[in-house]
Amino acid sequence: MSFERTLTIDKERETLKKEFSAIGIRIIDVEKLADKVSPALIEQMPRLAGKRFEIDKLALVQGKDNQHLLIDAECIGRCRKVGKSFRVEIRRSTEESIDESTGNKTSQMFPFAVWVFDITEEELREYTHAEESNLYTFMGNRFAYNPRILSNMYAIQRELS
Repeated sequence: MSFERTLTIDKERETLKKEFSAIGIRIIDVEKLADKVSPALIEQMPRLAGKRFEIDKLALVQGKDNQHLLIDAECIGRCRKVGKSFRVEIRRSTEESIDESTGNKTSQMFPFAVWVFDITEEELREYTHAEESNLYTFMGNRFAYNPRILSNMYAIQRELS
């Protein structure tokens, strides 16, 4: 990579940091939330008893006109109208094991939701971290390698203005 391009990337990153640090968010403790809803999931699907579950990284963003957005690690916003719930997906956690024939460590991933549930904003607030963060910090450097995420970040910014 050329020196000029490196300077441009650093300048773009500083601009992005300034723009997206101004958007306050509350990060959701998704592990705690997954633990809370897992019993209801297992009640609906007993065959999944003994399995672990996870929810993608989530954050709550204060929107305009008393509306809120629930965003995920791809910065996809799920708009909440007053009186409606957020829809959240839960999936099985990756399972690691040792292949008995080779002795190699294997991982089985489950990319698709096994259950979808609705949760109100009030219920969701029980799972927010006490400290406020911002969109730039929440997204980390994911926007640097995925232009779609940066586009999603700008869409969230437009939604809030």
